[in-house]
Amino acid sequence: MKSKSNLIIYAAAVFVVFMVITWILRLLTDKLPIEDGIWGVYKNSDFFLGIVVAGIITLSHYQKRKLK
Repeated sequence: MKSKSNLIIYAAAVFVVFMVITWILRLLTDKLPIEDGIWGVYKNSDFFLGIVVAGIITLSHYQKRKLK
């Protein structure tokens, strides 16, 4: 049970890092605010892409840890 909770925390951390990097890149490229965006920063596709990236990285981390 502890390993599953660690994976969920890991996935959440990856998602947060992805969203922060997205925000920083949009801020640096003057793409803010986004009309019809969530909080004027994120599109709906950003959340979906963040979930996919977090899932893939977490799965990779889990497989690597399983091999050790």
